[in-house]
Amino acid sequence: MRVPSLPRMVGLSSLYGPSLSVKQLVVVGTTAYVVTDQYLHMVDVSNAHNLVVLSKYSFDSNSDCISVFVDTNNTAYLLTGTALLMVDVSDPAHPATMRYYDIPENDRFPTFVTVQNGTAYILVGYYMLIVDVGTTPTLLTELTLPNSAYCSTIALSGSSAYLGCSVGMVTVDISAPSAPSIAGVLRCSAGITSIGVYGTTAYLLADLLLVVDLDTGMLLDSRTFVPRYRGTVFPTADAVYVADRGLYIFEPYTAPIPLPTPAPTTPVPTPVPTPLPTPVPAPAPTTDAPSSGDGWTSVLDIVGCVAGGVVLGVLGTLLYQRCMQEKHAQMHQHPQIQAEMLVPEDAVAT
Repeated sequence: MRVPSLPRMVGLSSLYGPSLSVKQLVVVGTTAYVVTDQYLHMVDVSNAHNLVVLSKYSFDSNSDCISVFVDTNNTAYLLTGTALLMVDVSDPAHPATMRYYDIPENDRFPTFVTVQNGTAYILVGYYMLIVDVGTTPTLLTELTLPNSAYCSTIALSGSSAYLGCSVGMVTVDISAPSAPSIAGVLRCSAGITSIGVYGTTAYLLADLLLVVDLDTGMLLDSRTFVPRYRGTVFPTADAVYVADRGLYIFEPYTAPIPLPTPAPTTPVPTPVPTPLPTPVPAPAPTTDAPSSGDGWTSVLDIVGCVAGGVVLGVLGTLLYQRCMQEKHAQMHQHPQIQAEMLVPEDAVAT
């Protein structure tokens, strides 16, 4: 499959059994382990165009197979209604039982198993069994789940176990397997039937596929599909596979690319408005003629000046004529005065 968002079927293998329904699918290397009602089927998937059923394993025909976990040491841990079987699958065509752990009579309604560091975590209704699966399988403890949570699936990541329950997802601290503790509950209106963990992202299968950030417990996304049975989810780097009487393939969750933070800019100073000068009110109009100090000459000033000049000219002419008439009269009355007046000053001095 080159493009997960545009899948095409490249192979098909038919599995047969009474009232067959697939309960779980695990792929390790080139072998697929498929849990059905009474069998564990091992299928060679090295050639997608030619799938080959290698074997089918059953321990007790009177007890249904429920769940399986396969570790890197080629051991399959097969959970049935009555026991946890440890099966050597180093040769998938010839599986062999190695040992088993009997589930107590009052706990014979198991729903899921997973294994980490030699410890098996088995869900049994409203509580979880923690079993040492070494040479002699031994029950370490039993943890009662909160709020009457009926759990049906587990996913392990580091020192935490994530349980899919009727109330949502329950997180259990398993840093000390013999003394586990409830770390939190993520509530969901629909029951969780399968959990797949990839990195710090959990994919929860309910009536839709929920995507949760395990670091924050926040819901990141959801994908819609039509579930028809208690399916299983298996996330990888390239795709998220959901098996539910059919195979759904979803693109893995990708965090949205944050928008770039704009570079800080130097704030532009707000211009300070320059106050306008206060206008000087214009003087009220007056009918009085302005004085000469006002810097302008009125029509009345000009008329007055002209009239005054004419009067002075006339008066001066009249006075001059009067003076001349008196001088002529004196010259007729006193001839010697006339002679003196007619003689130049330098001649009199001689």
